[in-house]
Amino acid sequence: RQVALEALCVVCKSLRKAMALRTISAVLLAVASAIRNPELDTLSEAREGPHCDDELSNRYSFMNEVGKMDSTVFYIYGKPMAEQMKNQFFVFSSEPGKGKYGAKLDGKKRYLNYYVVKGQNCITPTKKDCVADPALFPKQSAKGSNLPGAGWYAIIGMGSGMYDTYDASAYGLGSISFSLTKEGEKMVATTSSGCVVGRVNVCEEKNGSPSIMDVYDQDGVFCSSQTVGK
Repeated sequence: RQVALEALCVVCKSLRKAMALRTISAVLLAVASAIRNPELDTLSEAREGPHCDDELSNRYSFMNEVGKMDSTVFYIYGKPMAEQMKNQFFVFSSEPGKGKYGAKLDGKKRYLNYYVVKGQNCITPTKKDCVADPALFPKQSAKGSNLPGAGWYAIIGMGSGMYDTYDASAYGLGSISFSLTKEGEKMVATTSSGCVVGRVNVCEEKNGSPSIMDVYDQDGVFCSSQTVGK
């Protein structure tokens, strides 16, 4: 009987080890699956560096000029935007006047607006002098306007209350707060985590909308990689 009990204990220990190994294997497989699947939240939570290459030193170098403008709040760019979505980049800008969102400092006020960029010869707002680069932005008209159209109402919205917070969840930023710097000449947007947004690099798109984006601050320092639009 003693021998039988000892043998049974050996079998039990073996089973426990096998179950433990199986559990560990399942966990490792789940982690590997999360890494492979870009639509899982764990991707943006675990990533310590950018999800995709930043092409500002070559293909899209003209966007560096956009980033230096005091009128630029932050801009959204990336290969999927140029080639797969609406064939243009997006710039959140600020200007004097009136609007629904903005910020004020020592009597100075700036309001949120936007325009689009279609190449080196189309980096500032214009009614008719935007010259598109067909090699980078296919399907764009050769020359014309890059000012807001009907989409302005959906992105900016009606009203003139000048709210200093904006829901930028569609761009992977969540709620952002506006404030003025450079003695009121520049408006910046800060996320709830403290990143003063400079640019958003769209790495992947899904159904015509950004799905994975890398966020950088005003100094070009990587803040986070975000996944939206599951």
